[in-house]
Amino acid sequence: MSVDDTKLYKNKFLMREFCHEHGILSPRYKCCKNVEEAQDFFNEIQKKCIIKPLDNSASRGVFSVNSEKDIKLHFDQCITASSADNPAIIIEEYITGTEFTIDGIMTPKGHRSLAISEKKHYEYNENVAYQLLFDNKNEYFDYDLLRKENDHLVDLTGIPFGLTHAEYKYSNGRFFLIEIQARGGGNYIATDIVPFISGIDSYKEQLKWAVGEEVDADYSYEKLSSRCAVLHFFDVPGKGGVVKEIKELDFLDSLSEQVMYHLNFKVGDTIQQTINDSTRIGWYILKSPNRTDLDKMIRTINNHFKIII
Repeated sequence: MSVDDTKLYKNKFLMREFCHEHGILSPRYKCCKNVEEAQDFFNEIQKKCIIKPLDNSASRGVFSVNSEKDIKLHFDQCITASSADNPAIIIEEYITGTEFTIDGIMTPKGHRSLAISEKKHYEYNENVAYQLLFDNKNEYFDYDLLRKENDHLVDLTGIPFGLTHAEYKYSNGRFFLIEIQARGGGNYIATDIVPFISGIDSYKEQLKWAVGEEVDADYSYEKLSSRCAVLHFFDVPGKGGVVKEIKELDFLDSLSEQVMYHLNFKVGDTIQQTINDSTRIGWYILKSPNRTDLDKMIRTINNHFKIII
């Protein structure tokens, strides 16, 4: 990727400008260097907004704002989370609706979207997801259309090859781009979930292209299977506290052939409600040949695993 390609995918304002220029549906926005500029935009559109650093990830420095007071309260923390050479934020209208992630890869024949997840968010923090449910189809949302729109966007940017990870929201019958980056999804999404869901090992394919080997993967959407997976993040009981007991870890261990998991805490630690993606207390990944079995196993895990504070 060129320096300009990298800047486009790293800087949220530059990507918003690109989308506006090319007719890609995305929220109304403004780049702001001070509180007053952000407050002016909020007063102009007269609706709930979200403020973000120009170039950070994992929801660091991201806040929903419902008033001028909220903007003033969170502005410094938001701008501090941006890099030193970008002392600014972006404020956008808040798009209400179901959110999705979509991981893909640029191929010699264009971009291909490999794995889509429907997200669920913590009730106390609407900007942080506690569950990503991966499936190749969805009876309520048109995944074929989402793939088409995502492929179109990446193809327009002209990146030569590489992985992508995007977020969209579905509102009023249309998909709005929220963010996109030229990398694979974290928390084992690109390395484990994408190959399972799509049958394509995207990192392996990328490395082949990088060293000049032939690429023989079948990227046809027609071959997508009924496989599905979930990336689920644990939540703290109540508002948190000192961990007294972790129940049925041995049960999770007994599922090692089906489940990967990790805890960022132990008995005796103090855990709190999550502030951003990086402060979530742990996760598990479950993969299944079909949705019925996946849902059954999710219920089983949730009924067994407990955190006592």
